[in-house]
Amino acid sequence: MVIVVKNFMDQDAEVLYLNIINNLKRDVKITLDFKGIEKTTYDFLEKTVGKVVEQKGFESIQNNIRFRNVDTGIKEMLSKLIKDMNKK
Repeated sequence: MVIVVKNFMDQDAEVLYLNIINNLKRDVKITLDFKGIEKTTYDFLEKTVGKVVEQKGFESIQNNIRFRNVDTGIKEMLSKLIKDMNKK
């Protein structure tokens, strides 16, 4: 399943988080498509991807979530976030 992150940018981060987590609970592999997003906040990523890592573990991200069309700056934030969450 492809989730277009841009469609959630005007909503609370919780909406995107719930969409991701509900699909993972149904064993659906997810692609998070960042097309059209040049910037976001670390806070938004933390409340979505970070919360998924915290809830489901690093392996869940590694095995079930792919990232597509990610701007370099966002890619760096995601990498740092996932590494930081994996240390906990």
